[in-house]
Amino acid sequence: MFKKLWVLALVSMAFLTMVFGSIGWIVGFLVDLATEGSVDTTVFVVVGGVIGFLLGSGHLVMALVMRKQEKDIWEQW
Repeated sequence: MFKKLWVLALVSMAFLTMVFGSIGWIVGFLVDLATEGSVDTTVFVVVGGVIGFLLGSGHLVMALVMRKQEKDIWEQW
């Protein structure tokens, strides 16, 4: 159970980073088209990746907290 939760949290972290990085790339591409290249689109990709990383980190922390709570419940028995 613990290992599955840990792996799921890591996969979630990677997936969210990829998704938000892709959204940032698409937004950056559209802004680049709209402004005819006067805006650096790297910022959008980096910001999207950071948002995804933070959301994924939240999932990882949540998995660790759930693991700790589950251990505490077993110790009470």
